[in-house]
Amino acid sequence: MFQHFDKYLNVSELIDAAGPSRIFEFGAGGGNNTVKLLGTGAEVVVVTDGVHPENIDPHPRLTWHFEISYKFIPRLSDQSVQFAIIDTDHNAWTLDRELCLLIPKMEKGGLVCIHDTETFKDEDGVMLHYNTGDPYPREEIEKFPLGYRDVIDELTEFGDAYELIRESKESCGAIALRKT
Repeated sequence: MFQHFDKYLNVSELIDAAGPSRIFEFGAGGGNNTVKLLGTGAEVVVVTDGVHPENIDPHPRLTWHFEISYKFIPRLSDQSVQFAIIDTDHNAWTLDRELCLLIPKMEKGGLVCIHDTETFKDEDGVMLHYNTGDPYPREEIEKFPLGYRDVIDELTEFGDAYELIRESKESCGAIALRKT
């Protein structure tokens, strides 16, 4: 997602306009985006099932949770999320759960930025080196009837959960959604 921070989707501009006091980053990869998020002045809460990136030093506005996004989100208070970034395991099953679980947790007008909406790490949209078993239900992921983009379209089509406010096809694609 870091490629979209100040170009393509221009997440930095969205953060500046929204002025969130806290940003949730679901999926941190190598931590490049996390470093950029710390530059915004907001508190950054990272939820990742990966390892702690070597390029991230302890910071007073940074909290790490090493767990699965869709297991962490239900513990958040309702209407407590102003800004979230999703760049987790790149499959439609997980994205569906993340976006649906986030609906009551998001403030009205809150923003969600999602990476890898056009292309995926693997052609089937499932990152095999992450989704090898518990806690990822591989069989459910493979049977899930929707594609990654279908999940987004389904949740924005009727405007009852999110509206699409910005899209970029560059760097694997990214979108920004606003909670309606």
